Amino acid sequence: MNTSFQSRLTLQVREVVGRNSTPPPLLVWCTPDRSWLDLLHEAAKADGLELWAPASEHEETHELSIRHRFDSSPRAASLVSLQCRRDSISWFNTEERDDGIRELTDFDARLEAVSREGNAMPGLKKLIQDGLLERWCSVDGKRSHSKTMADLIAQGSAYAPGINDGVCVNIAPLQKAGILAADVLAAKDIDKAIADRAKWRADERRWVREGKLPQPGWWTDD
Repeated sequence: MNTSFQSRLTLQVREVVGRNSTPPPLLVWCTPDRSWLDLLHEAAKADGLELWAPASEHEETHELSIRHRFDSSPRAASLVSLQCRRDSISWFNTEERDDGIRELTDFDARLEAVSREGNAMPGLKKLIQDGLLERWCSVDGKRSHSKTMADLIAQGSAYAPGINDGVCVNIAPLQKAGILAADVLAAKDIDKAIADRAKWRADERRWVREGKLPQPGWWTDD
């Protein structure tokens, strides 16, 4: 082994992993054919570094074990040898991964909020309180109707898409929450669609009560 080359490699490794940073530096060395493995062992040994690599070129280290070690081990200045190309690595990028987790968590929270109050609107309480707590207040004609005004308001606020409500009404709460890949409705139509839905349902409950309709339109026949 060329000692001068080995010294240069050791210095290069030392320059990176010797930095005082939080978290401690992690130097990833990609060597698809493992041709650098012996040199990396010598470089790690020279500086007393922790080396994540097979003991020899004949030994396999599964990618999952490296991932598990990265996620579960306390961070220390380390040298990691991977038998892959640099552009195939994504799972060491904790910042990117944390951003993805935050994005998914935020999306899940918005979905939960839409599910609970996607059709909430300022005038909903008055529209509902002008009615009566009767069987026409059932969400589908099969389940028992709400027994309190608070329950009926919560039912009216929830996102419950219906085939008879139309595309605009079903999409409006999702677009308002910002969870669509692209806007479908004009901004001025979003609140109008949500308000129209509440008014239609209040009207239909009244018309059923007056005998003008056999049942609310959002009930299904099956």
